[in-house]
Amino acid sequence: MSRFMAMWEATGAPRLWLEGSDYAEQLLAGGHAPWLDVAAGIAWQRKMQELLPSDVLTIDVARIATALCAAQPALARAMAEKQRGGYALKTLLADEALRQHLTEWIVALRAALPQPMLCLKLLAPGAAVAQAWQLAHGTAAVTEADEDQIDAAALYQADFLRTFSAAGLDALLLVEPVAGPGAEIQALYQSLLNVATGYQWCVGLEVPGGQDGVSLTEGFSFVIADAQQTLPTAVRVADVFWQTDVVPVAAAVRYARVPPGLQPERVLQRLQVLRG
Repeated sequence: MSRFMAMWEATGAPRLWLEGSDYAEQLLAGGHAPWLDVAAGIAWQRKMQELLPSDVLTIDVARIATALCAAQPALARAMAEKQRGGYALKTLLADEALRQHLTEWIVALRAALPQPMLCLKLLAPGAAVAQAWQLAHGTAAVTEADEDQIDAAALYQADFLRTFSAAGLDALLLVEPVAGPGAEIQALYQSLLNVATGYQWCVGLEVPGGQDGVSLTEGFSFVIADAQQTLPTAVRVADVFWQTDVVPVAAAVRYARVPPGLQPERVLQRLQVLRG
């Protein structure tokens, strides 16, 4: 069993997977996270880990790609050269500057904070097509990605993931922001699942709030959802938890986004509850 999956077998206090970037960006970085400066970013991550000790650290590809496109208009223009739905994503993920920068982030974070596990966060193929289109064209795509575009996107992502084979990742998290995919759509992810599992990364899926009865195909090891599922589940803590005295449901692993704007004292109080 991998160290990552062993979180669900551990005894004692729940393991915490904290997403604190929004909170720490406001509190520690003046509202501007240093996504494009690895040295400053690692220093920021160290401070965040001191405030919000997490058993898993997340590197969010979408956030870094957004920052890179804003800083390099030529990349966004190249992504917009063709109108095919998946062209923007193909161009983005093939960009050597993005690949090199993410590699530097992962390697530096692994060296600076070796104890927490390290997870690469990637939009699921259909959502990745939509985000890349938005970055390239400055407007949302008119139609959702079809099955051919999702299949192609998974291939682009599989090639992209090969860049990080030796970077020190423990897991890959795919994020479905709208709805959990059915078996037919999950089958289109096989190319990227094959790459990830070949590198012995644990692969998970985060589904939106309100999605119960999540059924995942072979290749997935865990899920992030509102309640326990068949697979090992990092149970998502609702945002209301931070504003009230509600007690979270029992879980071996809890996944919590720390909202921006909270007082540090309040955050510390609620973290004690999460670890209880």
